[in-house]
Amino acid sequence: SYGKNCDYARVKYVTSLLGPSVLPLHPMRRIAFALGGNQMWFKKEITLFQSYEIRTRLLTWNRKWFVIEHRMYTPSRKCSRGENEQKLCAIGISKFVLKHAAGSLKGKTIPFLDALEMVGHDVSELRALEANSDNGNVVLWPKDRLEFKSFTGWTDRAASVGNALEL
Repeated sequence: SYGKNCDYARVKYVTSLLGPSVLPLHPMRRIAFALGGNQMWFKKEITLFQSYEIRTRLLTWNRKWFVIEHRMYTPSRKCSRGENEQKLCAIGISKFVLKHAAGSLKGKTIPFLDALEMVGHDVSELRALEANSDNGNVVLWPKDRLEFKSFTGWTDRAASVGNALEL
């Protein structure tokens, strides 16, 4: 199912950002992540046993939440122009919170950039983005660069963003 495969993609993406120590059974677990909500938009059916690709990327963050996007594509095909063409089948948006997993701070929220620093990432450029952001909400692409033109009903600002941030 879409949801179950997005769960696997979420875990893979978060562990690629924060390392395997976010996994529940890791002996050195310092950070826990919890899914705060998700939304799926379906554009095209993926038939039974058809292969597809899930691409996951970071959309936005603030002091409490970070938001990632999943896009499901069917396999590449050569089109008449000689380029690879993929069909977008679904888009998923997931919102997460990070918490301390042990010690005296257990259960307290960890801001997204602080968690990245805890695991060794250099976040100086990201801190500059956060300092210049609107109300602490860092949006990686302006709304005029939307790729979701065929979808209606976007209510969350985080869901109305375009592209990924390479960490």
